Amino acid sequence: MTASLVLVERFNRTLLRATSVSFALQEWCGDTIRSVKIEDVTKPATPEQRRRLGISPQQAVEYRSVHLVCRDTVITHAEIWYLPDCLTAEMRDSLRTTELPFGVVVQALRQKRENFAVYERASPFIFEHRAVLVTGTGTPFGIVHERHRAEVLAFHGQSTNGAQAAN
Repeated sequence: MTASLVLVERFNRTLLRATSVSFALQEWCGDTIRSVKIEDVTKPATPEQRRRLGISPQQAVEYRSVHLVCRDTVITHAEIWYLPDCLTAEMRDSLRTTELPFGVVVQALRQKRENFAVYERASPFIFEHRAVLVTGTGTPFGIVHERHRAEVLAFHGQSTNGAQAAN
């Protein structure tokens, strides 16, 4: 197995074990991750997503599409459908007004991920993860689709000063 394939598999395992991809990416990259919103994009939740969230067709679902950026490099495209009523007013405001990643904003919910799909993707992406986000008490509050770019592999083991990070 090539070194790059080993690194891809290590990255995939890291994300699949994580309770928050935002924090896993920060650790992987050795730097803060910014969430850059893709404006004017809306996608209603599908019936399948609503089923996974355990909600009715009438319940409000917000959509967020972002690029997750390490330093100046886009490393992930994330789409998030979430239940605004499960978030505090401060969390909702932070999602609208800051570049903090979703996982950082909602960390007080003690989120966990229930991964339900992993797909290999063609360049520029290496794979896609889909998961249901649940609170620490097991209540579903979001669905994420994350497509991770090959550029993320270059950050492994780096810290902000270029030194090797401990693994």
